[in-house]
Amino acid sequence: MSYFLLIIVASFLEYLGDSNFKHYARLNEKKYLVYGGSSYIFMVALLIYLLRRSNVMYMNSLWDATSIILETFLAYILLKETMSNNHQYIGLIFVIIGIILLNVGTIPQN
Repeated sequence: MSYFLLIIVASFLEYLGDSNFKHYARLNEKKYLVYGGSSYIFMVALLIYLLRRSNVMYMNSLWDATSIILETFLAYILLKETMSNNHQYIGLIFVIIGIILLNVGTIPQN
């Protein structure tokens, strides 16, 4: 399985955790705290797996950028959230460009 696909899975797990933590914060139902915490446990395990195969600088950069795009998209679709101005959407375009550039060349192994 490719690194990028695993990073997408980790980002999705992070979204699940974040959205459940939001529900817990608003509704104070402990099940959302448990769901969110469980998502983060699996996400951290996946991150450890990825870090065994590359370095922190590369994996963290790619994961953060991917997470920004995936979580923004899912929050827009599922949670009906929006940005407050067009500059923020332009920033997302730069993040997408960053993801493309991070995938050029070989994956650092140190």
